Amino acid sequence: DGGNGFFAAISLEDDALSGEGYMPDVVAKIGISQGWGAVWVKVAYDESFDGTVPTLSGLAPFAGFNSGGFGAQLGAQINIPNMPGSSLRAFVFYADGAHAYNVGSPSAIFGPTGESYYGGSEWSVLVSYNHQFSSTLGASVAFQWWNDLYYAGSDLLSGADAWGAEFSLVWFPVSDFEVRAEIHYDDVGAFNFPATPAPLDPDGTVSGYLRFTRYF
Repeated sequence: DGGNGFFAAISLEDDALSGEGYMPDVVAKIGISQGWGAVWVKVAYDESFDGTVPTLSGLAPFAGFNSGGFGAQLGAQINIPNMPGSSLRAFVFYADGAHAYNVGSPSAIFGPTGESYYGGSEWSVLVSYNHQFSSTLGASVAFQWWNDLYYAGSDLLSGADAWGAEFSLVWFPVSDFEVRAEIHYDDVGAFNFPATPAPLDPDGTVSGYLRFTRYF
C-alpha cells in the first residue's frame, strides 16, 4: 500500500503440473481504492501451459499445446452513494491463448465423443451490480460477453462468441445462517468445426443452485 489508496503487488506463482521446468508464472497488479470505489489493472504471464482438456465421453483427456502467454484485466468498482454495500463493477479481460490466466468461457460440447472445444476468449467484458437492501439481504445481476473463443488448450481462435447472464440472492434470516440462490444462463454462438459440413450452434444452458450454510 503506497498511501492515499494506491496499491501495488507482484507475485510469482508455481504452475505445478500444468507447466514446464522451474520458472514460475508472474502476476502484477496496481490500482487505487478510495471511498468512491476502486480502479485497478492486473497483468499476468504464464511461462508455459501444457494442461489437458477433459472429455465427457470417458475417453482419455487430450493434451493442450499452447506454450503460454499473457493475460490482462482492467477493473473498476463504483460504490453507490448512500447505499452501503451496493456497487457497480465492470471488467475488461484480454488473453492471447487458452492458458491459466484466461478468464474462461461457457462450456460447449461438440462431436460424437463429447469433447469441450472452448477454452476462454480473446476479449471479454463483464458488468455486474450488487444491491444491498439491508444488512441481511442482498441481490446482484451480472452480464458477460466473450468475443472470439479459443479452442481449448490452444491459441487458435474459433470465431464463435458467447454471452451469459446471472442473478443471485443472499439472505441471512438469522445470525450465522446463510441462504444463497443463483441462476445462470449461457449461450455460445455458431461456428464451423473442421470435421462438420455445417455450422454448429449449441443451445443455451440454464443452471442454478439453492444453498444453505451454517457458520460456526
